[in-house]
Amino acid sequence: YKTPDRCRFTTAGPLKLDSVSYNKVGKDFYYIRPFLRSYGSSLTIKGAKITLHLTDPWVASKNVVYFSYPDIAPGTTAKSDGSSSVACIDSLFPGYFNLRAEITVGEYVYWTDSVNLIVTGVKDNVPIPLDFKLSQNYPNPFNPSTTLSIVIGHSSFVTLKIYDVLGKEVTTLVNEEKPAGNYELKWNAVNLPSGVYFYQLKAGSYTATKKLLLLK
Repeated sequence: YKTPDRCRFTTAGPLKLDSVSYNKVGKDFYYIRPFLRSYGSSLTIKGAKITLHLTDPWVASKNVVYFSYPDIAPGTTAKSDGSSSVACIDSLFPGYFNLRAEITVGEYVYWTDSVNLIVTGVKDNVPIPLDFKLSQNYPNPFNPSTTLSIVIGHSSFVTLKIYDVLGKEVTTLVNEEKPAGNYELKWNAVNLPSGVYFYQLKAGSYTATKKLLLLK
């Protein structure tokens, strides 16, 4: 007895919607471009396509097409070959979109979670991140100041705190609601002794901790 060949899977990827850039060209008219990232470890992905779905009632019209991508090497991000135009109803939630992306490669389909895009400026071609990230501080080791970089994928209540090796809180750098974006924060430890410290980012369900070294 033979079962129908209805199940398919792939190790090429996974593919994920990495970020979205926008360009506001009129009062309620926008161009949106998606960026696609491969989290694979060895295989270059060819022939990837994506469709953005916008179902908000204030979206009056949209030009949603399949965007094509160049070859995507492992661990890299590629931008689509074009943008999707979106026209909205005047004054109803201007610049706010709920996006869902369908990503396809040949016969395989990847669905990403729905994401929110909030247009905050007139013109901005910088990709808006959709994930959270805590980067290693630089310089490291440092004396007496260093820079901490964080990526906020979507509007969230964010805390960024410094701890000593005993787990005692040294200072709080961020403790507030933050919109999506990339942030750099300076920390000056001029009044603290040399040693190992830890910094921890909490944003929504995301938590990450990294070590830094103060040498005087």
